[in-house]
Amino acid sequence: MRTIILKRDLLLFTLLFAVAASTGAASRHEQAMELANQGRIEESIKLLEGPEGTDERLLLSRLYDYDGQPERAVEILEAGLLDDVSDMYLLAQCFEIFARQGKDGPTVSYKRGSVCYSPSKDAAAEDAWKRERMERALVVCGKALVLIPEDEYFRYQKAQALIALERFDEAAELLKGLSESDPDSAELINELASVYLQGGSTNEAVKCLNVCIEKDPRSASAYRMLSEFYSGIKDDEKTEQYSRMAEFYEWIPPFAELTFTSNNAAVCDVLSGRTEEAAVGKEAQVDNLIADVENSDAMVFLAALCYHHADHGTLEEKAFKALEERGEAGVPLLFNLLVSAESVCTGRQAAEALARQKCQMAVAPLIELLPMDTRWIWTYNAAGCLAQIGDVSAVEPLLKLADVETELSKPDDDPMNGFNGRMAARYRAAVALGTFDSDRELLERKLKTGLSNPQMELACRAALYLLTGDEEHKKAVARLIEEDETYRFELECAVRAIEEPQERRNVLLDLVKEPESKKKQ
Repeated sequence: MRTIILKRDLLLFTLLFAVAASTGAASRHEQAMELANQGRIEESIKLLEGPEGTDERLLLSRLYDYDGQPERAVEILEAGLLDDVSDMYLLAQCFEIFARQGKDGPTVSYKRGSVCYSPSKDAAAEDAWKRERMERALVVCGKALVLIPEDEYFRYQKAQALIALERFDEAAELLKGLSESDPDSAELINELASVYLQGGSTNEAVKCLNVCIEKDPRSASAYRMLSEFYSGIKDDEKTEQYSRMAEFYEWIPPFAELTFTSNNAAVCDVLSGRTEEAAVGKEAQVDNLIADVENSDAMVFLAALCYHHADHGTLEEKAFKALEERGEAGVPLLFNLLVSAESVCTGRQAAEALARQKCQMAVAPLIELLPMDTRWIWTYNAAGCLAQIGDVSAVEPLLKLADVETELSKPDDDPMNGFNGRMAARYRAAVALGTFDSDRELLERKLKTGLSNPQMELACRAALYLLTGDEEHKKAVARLIEEDETYRFELECAVRAIEEPQERRNVLLDLVKEPESKKKQ
């Protein structure tokens, strides 16, 4: 059995918020969502147990599924079906679970941001299980289309289930109808071409692919399919041409405005390390792009390098520095790296670069990230970045995350180290509050309420010292660390994440830094 850790699963939280927004969720739902965002899944489930309507079922089912109990999630959804249009959201969530199981099979399971792969023991039985799950997904689509025959979401999902079951002709008819209803959608035409190819209708597929490229000249998958088609008919020139274009657009991030040319393709080959020969010159190529950083294409290539996060060190740091030094010209690219980051490291570097520029545009996405930035060690540093920018709209969400009056209990079973992650996030939020001098009276009052909480007293004392410069709070920080070093590391990380007020920050760092004598031990 092999378990790997997935990047932060934002889907759960995105859907929870979407449901709340679309249905006017009650405060109970909002509390459950907040608990879920903090990793407190059991508490969130307990709050929602005994669902009374569609909204409750959707939230509770999503939580059970995220907690590794998809069968229980389906039970909750199916128990709420009423055979009317109110079933549509419940059926959509059922479809999602069945389709995922039909794709992955019984040897793959998910729980709280991790995926577990068990060894295959009976391939035939596993294939049969996958097919049965996909058939159930198809039944769900059928139920929904009885209620609303023209529903585009379920028509599309039915096509996906048919493709998985290799019923290509039926899938093609559905996709053809959808593309006729939405003739501007290159993606639908591209999918239709793929189904034609899988079903053996090559001429129809090529027609679709050419139309797709007219609508979306950056469609990497369309170029890839054309390359494979021409390879099949032994047209080497077109095979190579479309293969090169596919490789280029597969590597270029969605936000990158770059057009395929022979020169751009050559740069892409080097930066992506597609071939061993090309990869040799990567450092020199990055240096050339930095030297030419006033050229907009050079900046975009540097941003693309950062986006892929393949170089976890000097090259990536140089690229980020070059984008930051471009000032306002680099802000849009850094912002895109923040909001589309596939790696926490990429998002953090982009966030910190924007924070150093006091970029107001970064405030909203950082606030959105804040309640989810509860990892242990690897974080986006959202709280520290908000402190550097100093926008007062961050005060309320920082207070909510710090939750200075609440004392959390550490679970007996905590394999993902969620408790320490949550505590570290609260420390970062509390310390960040100490930088908002414009709200001093409010924050002083709020932070003092945390002084009676043994878990948060140290962070609140540090924040109050940053905020007021009161020597009493500094002495208390020193005393608390001497008495109990439990949260020394969390506090040191939180203090390092901020920049102002610099003198008080440095005083705290001297207090919380681990003595050299202990490091040597």
